[in-house]
Amino acid sequence: MLKNNISRYAALIGWALFFLLLIALSAFVVGSKFIVNASNGEDVNSNPSVKELAINDVTMSIVNAHQEGEYFQVDVCYSLPDDRDWILTSHPDDAVLRVDSQSYTIREEGVLDLKFNSDGIASEKCQYMLFPVEVKNGANLVLSLKKVYVSEPDKVDCPSLQRQLDERKSNIKVSCPTEANIGGFGVTQKPMSMNDEAAHEFALDVLTDARRGPWVFHFQFTQP
Repeated sequence: MLKNNISRYAALIGWALFFLLLIALSAFVVGSKFIVNASNGEDVNSNPSVKELAINDVTMSIVNAHQEGEYFQVDVCYSLPDDRDWILTSHPDDAVLRVDSQSYTIREEGVLDLKFNSDGIASEKCQYMLFPVEVKNGANLVLSLKKVYVSEPDKVDCPSLQRQLDERKSNIKVSCPTEANIGGFGVTQKPMSMNDEAAHEFALDVLTDARRGPWVFHFQFTQP
């Protein structure tokens, strides 16, 4: 009889602990605005507490997401490799938000905040990004960011750019406008395996010291 009572008592304690765990888990999920998984490709990190990802010396994190009128706003912060002017997008498809099965390219970005080291050098930048979509409560979202890069100079130093391309054995040749008020560069030679756009993108990455990801964040949007 005593043995049966002990067994029943142990079973009751086990069920009580199980229900307490369920209650605690529910409270965590309800209290979270969204849960983010980070990935550097197709594989998704299974740990729901992961909210940042480090690739090519840049640590990226998604810190907020909400509806802003007709646009959906996502806020991200990322570490800065040095004190140059680092930014996120040179083309709309550098930042893409997928809502369920539909993809949207970025329409606008801007600086929210800069964080500085004790020596006064900026160490982290936070930006907002606007996407032209109204996101419904409970929608599954994927934010993909292709690269972080230094803003292109008004006037390209063509000899320096060509030297860097040669060091990489790219077989890409570039030329720059001679007019004083015209910037940019053109590709005059490229490997047969590359199209014009790919060759220009390669040279642009070299010029702007681009750090490529992609940084991929998976989350479910929940209205606050």
